[in-house]
Amino acid sequence: MFNFAAGAQKERWRVELAYQERATVSELFSSLLTQTMASMEQHAFLLNGYYDVLSSKYLAWYIGAGAGLNAYEKTITYQTSGIEKIEDGFSSIFGAFTGVSLNFEHVGIDLGVDYYYTYKPNLNSLVPKIGLRVIF
Repeated sequence: MFNFAAGAQKERWRVELAYQERATVSELFSSLLTQTMASMEQHAFLLNGYYDVLSSKYLAWYIGAGAGLNAYEKTITYQTSGIEKIEDGFSSIFGAFTGVSLNFEHVGIDLGVDYYYTYKPNLNSLVPKIGLRVIF
């Protein structure tokens, strides 16, 4: 997963516009008769808001939420027959976030957990996060 965001902060509130790219490959089903592989690539734009529940000069615990648009491409390959099915489209994406920020002079380090839900394809994701933030 790759995430890039830019935003602004006022007191304990932050808002950001984020671009996110996720790709997965998994083996769905394997037996003596058939093998099926699936891959999914997603690109999303989200508008996120955060609130620092506990905050000091160097440490903050935050919660947040976001929503946006997700573009996806899902490929299912039936390896025994060579048939490949591709589905692509757009859907909504929603997120909920929590974590801890360690803040220094002009750099912040985020350690947290992000939850994402996409309507189509219907996916729930719980993603551990380590992030680097530049503070102006």
